Amino acid sequence: NAGAINQTSGSVTVASGGTSLTADTDVTLSSASNDFNGTVNASGRNIDIEDSNALELGTVTASGTLDVLSDGNLSVGGAVSATEVTAASTNGSLTANNVTATTGAVDLDADGTVALNGAIQSATGTTIDSASGGVTQASASTLVSGSTATLNAASNIALSGSVSATVVDVETTGGTLSVNDVTSTSGAIDLDATGNVAIAGDVTSAGTLDVASSAGTLTQASDSTLAGTGATTLASSGDATLSGSVSGSAVTASSASGALTAGAITSTSGAVDLDASTDVTLAGNITSASALSIDTSGGDVTQATSTTIASGTTTTLNATGDVALNGSVSATIVDVETTGGTLSVNDVTSTSGAIDLDATGNVAIAGDVTSAGTLDVASSAGTLTQASDSTLAGTGATTLASSGDATLSGSVSGSAVTASSASGALTAGAITSTSGAVDLDASTDVTLAGNITS
Repeated sequence: NAGAINQTSGSVTVASGGTSLTADTDVTLSSASNDFNGTVNASGRNIDIEDSNALELGTVTASGTLDVLSDGNLSVGGAVSATEVTAASTNGSLTANNVTATTGAVDLDADGTVALNGAIQSATGTTIDSASGGVTQASASTLVSGSTATLNAASNIALSGSVSATVVDVETTGGTLSVNDVTSTSGAIDLDATGNVAIAGDVTSAGTLDVASSAGTLTQASDSTLAGTGATTLASSGDATLSGSVSGSAVTASSASGALTAGAITSTSGAVDLDASTDVTLAGNITSASALSIDTSGGDVTQATSTTIASGTTTTLNATGDVALNGSVSATIVDVETTGGTLSVNDVTSTSGAIDLDATGNVAIAGDVTSAGTLDVASSAGTLTQASDSTLAGTGATTLASSGDATLSGSVSGSAVTASSASGALTAGAITSTSGAVDLDASTDVTLAGNITS
């Protein structure tokens, strides 16, 4: 058609077969009673097509805008290109293959499921909404937005391909969320779900990174990275299992009612805060440019062997169950306390301040504990045991106290040294004070197995 294709009244019904619409200017078939029963191909300037039930688009090329509305399922099966693309299904699902907005936004909306099976590309923003269903993205498919990409669904969202935009905001208010690769080029990434959240690939934010499950678990694959240029915040209601690497200017990871497993955690300028309702497992290296806080309100803390905990300022660890630090810990100040369990440590170093190691139950020292300040080790209701090849050394005063037997088989030093057992025996190996007194006290036997120098 050398001019426009316009619908001024009535309806268009194509009982069978395809429809091809070609105009030099606009194509306007916007009656809600239209019924196209085959594939619709169209080319023109501004294109506006409506259908009273299901609608299938083939190849659509618009030099202007494209607006498509169906009352049933909408399939954008071919290649669709326009300056701006708006496609909606009011009572069905929407399937989109290749959709391109050359200068404007892409807006895909459906009452049911939205399926992204190809390349979705917009020059500005991208909005994808499912009012009562979910959103799926096929593997190897892409979503690229020149501005913000926003995806909202009432049910599950599964992004198995890649998503890239200046800002990425994904939320499901009633389902699970799984993502592969997500990148923001200048702003934040927010990934939120009511149900379980699973991260399979790399999520890289040029701003802050927030991932949350308000009523489910959070799982990260072992070869995945979660990286924010700004602060990274990861939160779940149930167990949080971070098997890959996590980084940000500051990092917070928490499980409100479950366990937390942390792989490699790194903050580049701020603090690291790890919290759980039950057990905390430190499976990788934890590195904080500032303070490090690890808390469990109802479980154990376990550090894997050969792993490191390094903090630029104070490291604070609190637990109600057993604490087992099987790797190494280094910070300006180290404060470890369990109010209801045992404590075992390997190597602990403070670079400028004190070390405090306190437990209700038994305390076992396997490696070297070296404090640039005072050194205090205490068991309020258990025993204190030091391995024979271990050193306990404080630049300031060293104070070792237990309720039960205290067996110090290695070397102990400090400006002054106090070792005591309130209700048991004391065995002392090599004890040295550099400037002050040595005080050794026990309720029962005292055995001096090494040199005592005061």
